[in-house]
Amino acid sequence: MTSYTLSLLLVLFMLVISNARFMFLQKVKADSLSVMPLVAFLISLLIIFAYGIPTQSFLVALLALFVTIWNVRAMLRFFSRVVIDHYEPLFILISSINLLLCIAGIVFVFYFSPRKTDLKKYGVTESVYKFTGNFDDGFREISNPFELNTATLWKFEKEAVVPAKVDGDAEDASVQESAAEIAEDTAGVAEGASEPTEDASLLIEKQTPRKIVLFVPPKTAVKDTYMPFFAKLARDGYTVYTAEFHDKKERLFNSFADARFLRQETFIATRMASQETGSALLRSAKVLLESEYENLIKMAEISAEDFVFLVTEEDLAEILPKVQVQYSELLDGCMDISYARGYSTPGYGPVENTSPFLAYLLGKKKDNTFYMASHIAGELEKPMEACMF
Repeated sequence: MTSYTLSLLLVLFMLVISNARFMFLQKVKADSLSVMPLVAFLISLLIIFAYGIPTQSFLVALLALFVTIWNVRAMLRFFSRVVIDHYEPLFILISSINLLLCIAGIVFVFYFSPRKTDLKKYGVTESVYKFTGNFDDGFREISNPFELNTATLWKFEKEAVVPAKVDGDAEDASVQESAAEIAEDTAGVAEGASEPTEDASLLIEKQTPRKIVLFVPPKTAVKDTYMPFFAKLARDGYTVYTAEFHDKKERLFNSFADARFLRQETFIATRMASQETGSALLRSAKVLLESEYENLIKMAEISAEDFVFLVTEEDLAEILPKVQVQYSELLDGCMDISYARGYSTPGYGPVENTSPFLAYLLGKKKDNTFYMASHIAGELEKPMEACMF
């Protein structure tokens, strides 16, 4: 279960306790539980700021607000230290209705909860890098906690295999033997040998070019939407970089809808209503969207020796080919995965796995097997492997 789902359930369970208090509190003197709906509502607002405002968090916040308003009189009595000896019938009736709504909300959240991607099971590690800056001056990694975070870079790669440790005398003997061999090889070179000995050359770690995927998510999705997709690629030996940018100049709607916690849901609603309108919005911000690609390339610190594939989904503004030509010395290819064969929700990400309620709105069923995320990762690996050989 994801942290987002647990956060929503926390709010709903707090509301359940508050609404059900007339059942287990008799002869109340201080109605302290009347404050709980307000706390739950504040937590729901924090969830919205942290995760955006998808349907689940909006409905939970709305329910928390209603319960808070209904408990305002009870909170005023509590803060005024007014003693009460019973609950009024109307209060019991409305609290019972709220209680049923909260229970329904718990069922709703459970049913549409996405399965958490366990990176450990994939043998994959995730690294997070925070950046500050803007598209005009570029981005640099944050050096102190008081700097504004305007971009975040994630790196997914296969977990390094740690060699088994040798215990006791065998380990000491192995270390001493290796040290003696290194000393002999060093002496041979110092005496004028033209090449290091064969044993010495084995000690030199050869750096092989990395296989890198640079992924730019569409405006209908975020990094979490593609977690199983990234995990599959990383398990198969690819290093995956993806980033999210929050520069104030990157405006699609030129309104409050451009707020970080609103933009994704607003664009989803816009695209579902009309793909042409969504395409027009992206074309109007084409220059800034190109900057996302360019800054991701710079932040990932790739080299010409690496095999690098630039990937996005539903390139409505047709930026991908332009960036591929501009950075042809670094990029070995590019792909729009919305054209992957058998992809059921192109333009939105593998939502059957990571956003079940959106999948429901798109006419798809929840899938906890991560099939679609693995499928599109496999479809991406086919052209990448063809480019490597």
